[in-house]
Amino acid sequence: MLSLKQVKNVCHGNATISSNHCRYLERDDFDPNKYYCLKLISEKRKIIDKRVDEYIAECKRKNKNPFDQNVPLGNHCQGYIKLKNLVQGYDIK
Repeated sequence: MLSLKQVKNVCHGNATISSNHCRYLERDDFDPNKYYCLKLISEKRKIIDKRVDEYIAECKRKNKNPFDQNVPLGNHCQGYIKLKNLVQGYDIK
C-alpha cells in the first residue's frame, strides 16, 4: 500500500478529483484509507492506458479539454508493486 504522504503529495489522492490525480491509483475495496499503485501490473496498466487514450480521443471529438473534466490523467512516478501489507512511497526507506 502507498503511504498517505505519497498519495497526498505525489498521487494527489486526497484532493478533489482532477486531471492531476494519478491514473494508476486504486483505493482498497475494504479500507478507504489504503491506496495501491497499479502502474507496474502490466494487464491493469494496459487497460487503464487504453481507457485514458479513448477518453482523450472522445474529448477531442467533442471539442472538450480532457484536463478540465475532473478525470485522473496523471502519470507522476515510476510506479510501485502492489503490496497489501507493506507501506511504500518516496518517504519510506
